[in-house]
Amino acid sequence: MYIVYSLTGWIGLTILFALIAAGVFLLLATYTQAPAQIVLAVTVVAQLAALGVLRNPRPRLVTFAFTAMFFVMLRRYLQGDTRRLWLLPVLVVFWVNLHAGFPLGLVFILIAVASVVIDRRADRDHR
Repeated sequence: MYIVYSLTGWIGLTILFALIAAGVFLLLATYTQAPAQIVLAVTVVAQLAALGVLRNPRPRLVTFAFTAMFFVMLRRYLQGDTRRLWLLPVLVVFWVNLHAGFPLGLVFILIAVASVVIDRRADRDHR
């Protein structure tokens, strides 16, 4: 944040955080596999709704972005895609150093683990 602010001022931070927010909205919207027009509409509306937050760029938006990434990666894992699971520890390292909201990622991991345990017990009970 300091580098962006020193180079571009407040407007640069606002643009940076708007781009991060747009990326998060697009990530979550495209994950729903909705038609492109709906993804675009949802992203625009979400950006408009986020204007209040974006006017005051704060590091908390980092937690917003990492939360979305964790959600998508863990959701894919629960659907059987284990190819990118190795990225979670790498993301945690960055998240820990960027914002104090990192325990939320650990909560997401615990929820995913609990989901797997519950599913396996349910499968075992049905046999």
